[in-house]
Amino acid sequence: KEEKITILSLLGHKIWFIYQLSIQDQLSDSNIFKSIINISKSNDLDLKNYKAIEQNNLIQKQGEGLEIFIKDSFCGIPKGSTPEQTRTENYLKIFSDTGHANNPPDAMIKGGDAMEIKKHERFSRASLALNSSPPRTILTNEDRNIASETRDCETKPWTRDYLYIIGNQKSKKLRRVTLCYGNCFVTCDNVYRDFFDKIKKSISDGLVGTSFLETKEFGRIYGIDPQNFTTLRIRSMFELQNPNEIFKDVIDWKDEDLVISAIMRKEKYESFSDQDYNSLKSNNFEIKNFQAKDPDNPKEKIDLVLVRYSR
Repeated sequence: KEEKITILSLLGHKIWFIYQLSIQDQLSDSNIFKSIINISKSNDLDLKNYKAIEQNNLIQKQGEGLEIFIKDSFCGIPKGSTPEQTRTENYLKIFSDTGHANNPPDAMIKGGDAMEIKKHERFSRASLALNSSPPRTILTNEDRNIASETRDCETKPWTRDYLYIIGNQKSKKLRRVTLCYGNCFVTCDNVYRDFFDKIKKSISDGLVGTSFLETKEFGRIYGIDPQNFTTLRIRSMFELQNPNEIFKDVIDWKDEDLVISAIMRKEKYESFSDQDYNSLKSNNFEIKNFQAKDPDNPKEKIDLVLVRYSR
């Protein structure tokens, strides 16, 4: 009996492995518009209902609450009671990467956007804590801050638009969701990388009587005390101004139970299908064109689009 159970278990894992390979190279039909429409239709905004997916052989352990809710929204209408197996199957269909601890992104749609998800309490417009990961407009397989699993999750080379998603909750209930592409307010990625490398070089060049150990962070310094018992770890802690603050006049939060705001460049908005546009209109989303300062040249303007829903 035990042998039969073992054989069945092995067969089950093999079937799952074959299934995973069969969908690995399929493009996802999910996108930001489908996500925000699904959020607008959700009647379960209580984030404590969205429990963590336990780590298994198929996907990494997923953080609970907002992160699960947002990922679910790219797979269908979020529902906290979704069985774990169904949720796992959905993620394998939609995402080529579902995130790794301490490394961006939090998820990447197959052939689509990479995303970083941030949670704030109440209606805070506080800065986004990015820790050692710099701001991004795009994510590529050559990014030195990503995990090897992310680097190899799709056929290389690959480049993805980078989407910041901020959820504001009150009493564990989701009240505000803002989705904003990095290129709407973040400067060219090289600016942050070059500045990081410049600081790193100045630290290593300025050390006298100690040793500098090269790491992905600024570095580690040792040889500080006579017996070399102490190491100084130097980390970067990036903070990025919140799109809810930058574009607050356009987003225009009012006394509403739920507000969904998606901000993107005009050319990104125009890249979607007629079916997606029609879905937005039929689901009571408002479309507003506006201009903002070019992140790379503040003297110039860029054309942006706000897609907004409230109830």
